[in-house]
Amino acid sequence: MLCNSKVLCALLLAGLLAASPALATVNVYFEPAVSVVAVGDTVDVYLMADVSDVIGSWGLDINMANPATAVLDSFSVFPFGWDEVLQSIDGDDIGALSFSGNGPGLMTLGIATFEGVAEGITTASLGMDDEDENFLLFGSLIVDEAVTFSDATIQVIPEPATLAMFAVAGLALLRRRS
Repeated sequence: MLCNSKVLCALLLAGLLAASPALATVNVYFEPAVSVVAVGDTVDVYLMADVSDVIGSWGLDINMANPATAVLDSFSVFPFGWDEVLQSIDGDDIGALSFSGNGPGLMTLGIATFEGVAEGITTASLGMDDEDENFLLFGSLIVDEAVTFSDATIQVIPEPATLAMFAVAGLALLRRRS
């Protein structure tokens, strides 16, 4: 781990955030954009970014529109191209740092694992809601107005046992009618 001290990491991040805005573009999205998961199961969704310049670090939030339907179970920073997971102020640790820079072009930021809680449809949206969340160009320039996000749709279906129960009940009703 290159950043052994939390104080050193915090100072490094504060210095990067104090820099002036940059003129790069960043498009962040989920792949796939629509996922289906059974109640009680999980589904992995890649967090992707298409950037026009070399990125030194990034930090985001993932917000669920209806957490009664699905929740973010875990997030893993993609291991290739990112040297260290950033410890964020809000504690979700959805961010990373690269000491050699990453990009330009299409890159995988990480893998979000969503858990189905109850049948329904919800949206996972991305944002930079906290002061320590942004995209920083390699060389400490903040990319702020030029970041766009695309949401993901998570559809939660009944667990297979429930589907089987409905099928058996349906067959019993059909048999009873005849």
